[in-house]
Amino acid sequence: MSPRGLILLTSPSCCGRRHRSDRCGDTETNARAVLSALRRISPQPITHVILTHAHWDHIGGLAGLKAPGTQVIAQAKFARSCDA
Repeated sequence: MSPRGLILLTSPSCCGRRHRSDRCGDTETNARAVLSALRRISPQPITHVILTHAHWDHIGGLAGLKAPGTQVIAQAKFARSCDA
């Protein structure tokens, strides 16, 4: 949390469950469910999402978290690793 909003480290991953795609942050719908739970804790906007790597269970739900003005931060070679 920062004075301007929330900073998330990667898109929601599996919420403590190992690779159960029906409950992971691998889709926009599932990420929105995580966002709904987050809203019970804080109404602040998500200002930054920091992506640690390009695995599907970390980036698949990104569209459910991004709003206008959300800054996505990744490694310089991130786009190349997504194409691999």
